[in-house]
Amino acid sequence: MSDFIVEGLSLEQKITVGEATASRLREKRPDDVAAGALAARLEQGSSEIRGGASAGPSERGTRKSLVDELRTADRRRDRAVSAFDSVLDAWMFRDDAPAKKKDAAFVRNELLPKGLGFLRSGYGEQTAGMTTLIHDGAEPKVAAAIGRLGIADFVANIAASQTAFENVGGAKGGAHLGALEATRTVSRASRRWDTAMRTVTSYVESVYEETVPAQKSDLDYIFQPLVEANIVVRTRIARGEAAEPDRPGTPPAPPGEPSR
Repeated sequence: MSDFIVEGLSLEQKITVGEATASRLREKRPDDVAAGALAARLEQGSSEIRGGASAGPSERGTRKSLVDELRTADRRRDRAVSAFDSVLDAWMFRDDAPAKKKDAAFVRNELLPKGLGFLRSGYGEQTAGMTTLIHDGAEPKVAAAIGRLGIADFVANIAASQTAFENVGGAKGGAHLGALEATRTVSRASRRWDTAMRTVTSYVESVYEETVPAQKSDLDYIFQPLVEANIVVRTRIARGEAAEPDRPGTPPAPPGEPSR
């Protein structure tokens, strides 16, 4: 199988290559139902990328700035909750302080019953989880246990990190969250395009025999747009440049957690 670079193509390349490859695949295999379906998937992926990447350079720059601010604020939330979880964990291992060990277990059960899983959810879901944690932490019995453990400042830090995140998110009337969602949309579309193109290359190589001159000619014709794009990317890599300079970013996960 050919060693094509797919994921490393820029968004503009994916749009151009996707549309051209789909057109050539239909041209060479007009009666092939499977080929037609694969071409449609590739065209859809290209269309989705085009829709999400239609912003001009200035808008893309603004979007990146907004997303970077949100990512920084979110990392602060993740660290605040992780620190709180760690200190509870420390108290739960204190066999020499059974009362406080019991308090720690109670607080964790009340505020983090499912652990830190919500930190890996979407930003809206995480905000809901943070709000619930802060609210429940103020309940008399929970607050009393937190006070006995001497960790009220950890809860205060969580509240402060959530406030900071909300301030960033609302600073420009929701533009930050809109920019983040736009970036995620393009990222998802790009990944779907990658899968579609990989499937197309596998299928085409399975139905054509390179040793048969006529079939080799059709194979080369269908893959020509991808081959030309690969030459550009490999040249860029050889020069030490980024493989895909306009690839949309995705928010990082908390330390030790998978990316969102």
